[in-house]
This record gives sequence, C-alpha cells and structure tokens, in this order.
Amino acid sequence: TAYCLLCISDVVKKQAKISALVIMIFFSILPTMKTTFGVSQLPPDVSPAWVNTLVWIRDNTPSQFDDPYAYYRLGLTEKPKYGIVSWWDYGHWIIYISHRVPTSNPANWGGSQGLYRFFLAQSIDDANAIIKDKDIKYIIVDREIVQGKFPFMIITIGLDPKDWQKYLPNSMAYRLYYGQVEGYTKVFEDGGIKVFEVEGVN
Repeated sequence: TAYCLLCISDVVKKQAKISALVIMIFFSILPTMKTTFGVSQLPPDVSPAWVNTLVWIRDNTPSQFDDPYAYYRLGLTEKPKYGIVSWWDYGHWIIYISHRVPTSNPANWGGSQGLYRFFLAQSIDDANAIIKDKDIKYIIVDREIVQGKFPFMIITIGLDPKDWQKYLPNSMAYRLYYGQVEGYTKVFEDGGIKVFEVEGVN
C-alpha cells in the first residue's frame, strides 16, 4: 500500500495528491475493518485466576527498579534487581498487569537458550544451574505448562514432542506444580496458577 501511494503521488498532479491519498487510504483500510472489529469484540485471553495472580504479584512483590514505572520508559538501560521466570506466552501479561519484567515474552523469548528451559530441566540440580547467577526471585507455573504446553516446550529445545510424556514426570515444572521442591517456597496460588519464591535471592 505504501509503495502504491508513493507511485500515485509521483504520477498525479500536485493538486490531486491529497484526494488520491485519501482514496487509497480508504480502500486499503476498508477491507480489514470487519475483521478488525470482530477481533476487538473477542473476550480477553487472561483468565480471572491469572488476573488475580498478576495483581497479587504487583501488590506483594518488591519493585525491580527504584522507579516503579521505569520499565515503561523508552531506552531504559537500568538492570532489574531480580527476575521472574514463566513460560514466554505470559510475558506481556506480567508486564502489563504486574508491572514486572519477566525473563521472556512473546517478542523476546530467548530461543533455545531461554530461561524457560528451567521448567524442562530433568533434575533439581540442572534447574538450579539454569537460573544460577541470574538473580531469579520468582517462578510462575500453571496447569497449562504441565499439560497443554509441555509438548511444544520440548520442541523448543530440539527434542521429539512424541516423547513429552517421558520427560514430564522429572521436569521442574511438574515437580513444582505437583509437589514441593527444596529452595522454592510457594507464596501464592489461584485457579491452577502457582507462584514460587526462590530462597536466598534478595
């Protein structure tokens, strides 16, 4: 559309440029209006339990910056005081509702080396090694991570998704969600979403 507008602006007379631009913009937007309106009417993806969890994080965890709204400034170079690990799907929710910086989000999930690998670790020692020296203070795990999302998580680190059931029982995600792990204290739970605090991180 932009290229077409450029070509038209070079061809038509100067007096007709504005009219031509208005017409082109109108016809480029019109076909998408129905779809855009439909999408705008969809209910939010964030469940009430997730909202409650993220509000709890916002209200009950320390700010990661001296200025609580520092993360919303463009060009921020200040490093957060601690990190929050969750599956990258939830990153934007954490930013928007909790006002906290997750280690990954849909725009920056870290590829095969992302800290979400913590959830796939097959031993507690391996999991601890992944977040060692990263100042990770909180871990968020939900039912979807240990059920619906786990096969895809396996793909991201190059393993065969057909084998996901073999890796699930020993995974750190499973250990946290269905039991207790030394060094990780559950500090909040709502509707299948659990927040753990990593002991020894200020």
